[in-house]
Amino acid sequence: MRSLLTRPLTLALLVLALGALQAEAQGNWQPGDFGSVRLRLGLWEPEGDSEYWDDTFAVFTGSAGDFQDLTFGFDYLWRASANSGLQFGTTFYSGQATQAYWDYVDLDGFDISHGTSLDTWDLNALYVFRYGDWSSPIIPYAGLGGGILFWSLEEAGDFIDFSTPENEIYFADYYAEGWTWEALAMVGVEVPLGFPLVVLRRGPLPLRRGRARRRLLRLRHPRPLGLGVRGRLRLELLIRAARPAGGPRKRG
Repeated sequence: MRSLLTRPLTLALLVLALGALQAEAQGNWQPGDFGSVRLRLGLWEPEGDSEYWDDTFAVFTGSAGDFQDLTFGFDYLWRASANSGLQFGTTFYSGQATQAYWDYVDLDGFDISHGTSLDTWDLNALYVFRYGDWSSPIIPYAGLGGGILFWSLEEAGDFIDFSTPENEIYFADYYAEGWTWEALAMVGVEVPLGFPLVVLRRGPLPLRRGRARRRLLRLRHPRPLGLGVRGRLRLELLIRAARPAGGPRKRG
């Protein structure tokens, strides 16, 4: 999948977060209040501007956009004030693509191809500032931070051995893994969502005349119990800058 939002130094995003589990009192923050936990779902795509990607796409078909795939994760926001706090989180990604030689096919005319998979997960921390109060219909926010990105890259399939006279085709499995520092910047908007939920329960009415009348009204007149359901919808753009070093090596 390709993304029209990919720009230099942007490793992808568009995180759609639903249902923050709010532990703090909305709009009534006091020192010592807890923060909030949220689950996140988004898109991630490598920029593909390193030496490894340049060499790969010069020989094999495909582009960085082929590795765009879903990410998921969660984070915890510890509020240091009514409008700011520290956000700690982690995100997981796994993308795959099939690549073939540009200029070579086998004796039957079929592509000589292999599968490439890229997996990442990170640990990060950001300082987040929110504009406006919790009662606002739309709450914009921004954050800066950094973290550690762990990655693994695997190429498994058919390759050509150009050192042989007949350019022999062989199967191989190449693998590499490592970690690198990452810098993060994010901007987003948060829209509070909520609606009342009324549950009817049966219970006695405060009548004083006769037991039979009280029992009858108890059955015919349920008492309402007011509840509420609240959540938060967030649309977020996260910019991640990280540059893993090295390429895959043959296993075995």
